[in-house]
Amino acid sequence: METETKEGVTNYVTQLELLKHGDKIKKELTSDIKEVREDVSDLKEIVIPLAFSAEQTAKNTEKMSETLERFANNTTDHLHKHDLDISKIQGSAEEGTEKKKSNSAIIIALITVTGGLITAIVKLAPLFWN
Repeated sequence: METETKEGVTNYVTQLELLKHGDKIKKELTSDIKEVREDVSDLKEIVIPLAFSAEQTAKNTEKMSETLERFANNTTDHLHKHDLDISKIQGSAEEGTEKKKSNSAIIIALITVTGGLITAIVKLAPLFWN
């Protein structure tokens, strides 16, 4: 193999130098590969538990979502029944108020009639006994 320098002089590389340089590159690459393997094994130790944890988190999130949905549905049904019960109670209270008003009107009418009869008897009594 030949190389040229700036001055135009040709230099030659011997086979021994070439083999030494190749061995040096192989050693460097081998050490780099070992470092990468160690880094990858470190990453495996970190990433695998994280992946398992992420799976568990996803399952728990799904369970929470289902539970929350059931809770929301149950709450909605409960509130609907509660609203219906309140409407019934209000209707019953209004009916009771109307019944009380009509009963009061009847009682007042009876008292008025009774008072009128008593007044008439008192006014007419002297005419009958005289």
